Amino acid sequence: MFPDEENMGKWYDEFNHRFFEGKLEPIGLSVEHRLPKRIHGFFHSPSQNSSPGFQPEECSICLNGRYFDSEDRWRTVFLHEMVHYVVYKQSDGKVSGHGKEFKRIAARINKNSEFRIETHIDGRSFQPKWKEIENWEQQRQRDFIIGHFVQTRVEDYIDEDTNEMIKIDCLSSSATFKTTKAYMPEITDNLSSVRGSVTWFEVTACCQKLALIRR
Repeated sequence: MFPDEENMGKWYDEFNHRFFEGKLEPIGLSVEHRLPKRIHGFFHSPSQNSSPGFQPEECSICLNGRYFDSEDRWRTVFLHEMVHYVVYKQSDGKVSGHGKEFKRIAARINKNSEFRIETHIDGRSFQPKWKEIENWEQQRQRDFIIGHFVQTRVEDYIDEDTNEMIKIDCLSSSATFKTTKAYMPEITDNLSSVRGSVTWFEVTACCQKLALIRR
């Protein structure tokens, strides 16, 4: 997978409660595509008028969106950066490196979880794996389906020229939803008793780009 901010937010909440008693303040979480060599990073960016010491609103974790690896690897990398944040917070903004406190927290997490946090992450292992990327893209293309349902109702109108009653289909409501190909027959069957129509779209999704293709 490529990292994304939605997953980063979920990981932050999970690890905050799991390893840090839910005591960490929210910080900036972002995916950057312009980091030339760094896979990840914890950043402290003080403003011009900021107060000395720890300020959570000046802290952020960034992952490189150009690299591809398993979710387990990215979760470990993200947790590594959270440990940097905890060290920085506990030292009131004085320390954030791989010193004694970092190693102590990492050892506690390693002992009590499935994670293995190390002081150094070899970026070479995160180079793009093109076959995995191709399979990942194909899976997303195969599973990602958009449905647009339009429900209509029948209303009676009088033709002013003939003074006859005629029936006209009028828009009642519409909805757009995301699903997978596996559920398309079931959804179509459930909507068969409702007056209306559903249009399906396949979605090609890669990184941050989406393209709708009419079926």
